[in-house]
Amino acid sequence: MKFARYFPLFFLLGGSLLRANPLTDTGTTATGSVLTSGSLDPTWVVTGPANGSAIEATVGNLAGGSWVGNDGTSQWIYDGTGSEDVGYFDYSTTFTVGNAATASFTGEYAVDNALVNVFLNGVALNISNSAGLPDGSANGFSAFTAFNIPVGADFNSGTNTLMFETYNGGGPAGVRVELTAVPDTGATVSLFGLALVGLLALRRKFAV
Repeated sequence: MKFARYFPLFFLLGGSLLRANPLTDTGTTATGSVLTSGSLDPTWVVTGPANGSAIEATVGNLAGGSWVGNDGTSQWIYDGTGSEDVGYFDYSTTFTVGNAATASFTGEYAVDNALVNVFLNGVALNISNSAGLPDGSANGFSAFTAFNIPVGADFNSGTNTLMFETYNGGGPAGVRVELTAVPDTGATVSLFGLALVGLLALRRKFAV
């Protein structure tokens, strides 16, 4: 039996794992394709007054032209109920970092109404459009605001959690996050190594 027949298996397995746990724009798949309105976002969850615990975020623009329009890069997400409750809506995602010492990323956000703070692994980064206040009158939804999480922030080598703490003063609540640069997951080298080890093992076992 020749081990060469196992090449496709390793490439398929490696390809799927390489896409695991990236940092993604809201309203997109793990590979960056935009989702249809009303579908669930597989990488972002939301906790709001109506649900009380984290659920998968739903994709959609609830406010039409009042919100900066969805496009082929990122989309608005919300809690799925269309809740217009006054209160906090927290949007979270997890992602992998290869080297915490060199990790950083940049992006932009839009929010209805206020971005109170951004947390990386539970540490407040003091990123806000409302001076850190739960300001229901803030207008964070008609244009993007840039943000930066620099080298030296509280990244982990491995799994990280990013949370956008928002506040809604009434009417539709939602957030949109679009990334312009993302940290290296470190997955390529490690998965290539695993595949190589597996191939060598199969070669020793099945070589004729």
